Amino acid sequence: MKAWDDAEREVDAELEFHVAEATDELVAAGVPREEARERALAQLGDIERWRAECLRARKGRKVMLVKLQWAAIAALVLSLGFLGLRWSRAHQAQVLEIASLRAELAAERTVRGELGLAEQTALVLHGRLAAAGLNPTVRRTYLDSLALPIQDGARQHWLERVREQQRARLSIGLTPDPVIELQTGERPLEPVSGDKPDDQR
Repeated sequence: MKAWDDAEREVDAELEFHVAEATDELVAAGVPREEARERALAQLGDIERWRAECLRARKGRKVMLVKLQWAAIAALVLSLGFLGLRWSRAHQAQVLEIASLRAELAAERTVRGELGLAEQTALVLHGRLAAAGLNPTVRRTYLDSLALPIQDGARQHWLERVREQQRARLSIGLTPDPVIELQTGERPLEPVSGDKPDDQR
């Protein structure tokens, strides 16, 4: 409402300026001021019609400016959403690619016997969690059971390693931060280097 009142005042001031200018010209030509004003109003014609036309034109310009502003905002939001979607898809593709590469590396090193049970389990779990898009925030939990595919030739080797490392500590790095630590058995984990127990935080 205030904007409309301002527009009316601006139009009235503009019309009054034209009337005053025409009146001054007639006064300069020797016409008395009162008569000059009446003549000026007569020359301009229907003042109310001109006033309504000016207000309509101003309102149309303001509406157009508002529509352009909203269109620009909508285009910006759509652009940001599209960029965010592309980034999200690219990030997910990178996570899956990294998980696939780690799984391949783990499989190759397992065949060569270079990894221990804890490392093998950590790499397999990392790949499964990353492929599922999980990003858990828990720092410690316990591993009750785990099913891993074992090649026939390595079955006996695995069973021996499992017996030797029943309480193996597993560290899984999903991302640079946080790190998930899994441990089999009932014994709680010892605090890792630089880590404080939960009750001291």
